[in-house]
Amino acid sequence: MDVKKRLIEMSDGSYVESDVLNVVEKIRAYDPNLNVKYCDPRLADPDDPPYKVVELCPDGVERVVFMVWELNEKVLERLYAADNARTNVLLDIHGNNLLAKKEQERRYREVCLEDQDILLHYVKSPKSKWSFKRREDGAIVTIDDQEGRVHKVRERS
Repeated sequence: MDVKKRLIEMSDGSYVESDVLNVVEKIRAYDPNLNVKYCDPRLADPDDPPYKVVELCPDGVERVVFMVWELNEKVLERLYAADNARTNVLLDIHGNNLLAKKEQERRYREVCLEDQDILLHYVKSPKSKWSFKRREDGAIVTIDDQEGRVHKVRERS
């Protein structure tokens, strides 16, 4: 695409790329208190990013929200993720932690039920020898109910 077609002339005679202007308009539409400022390279350090997203606070002071090297859709995503006024980040984290805990409890219940099932089948079995596959490593464990015999473990081959 031709560079001149992507540029938009501003009122002060400077030019801005249309996609950068689009991001700035989306930021202003999202929150009118937010603004994007271009940092003058002559007044900035070489390692300073060229753009600042600033917020005009209720006390009248303009505060830097964050600084970025490129104005693109990632800036908008970052704003949406960091907005505590519209989304409660702590509540979202707490909800995710609860879901993870429920999943962990479900897996634990499944293991307990599996162990209970193995023990129940062993107790009800009329055989004197009984085998099952160990969950941890897949080894075959054989239990002999004759007095003085110990169980055998046959490693998986």
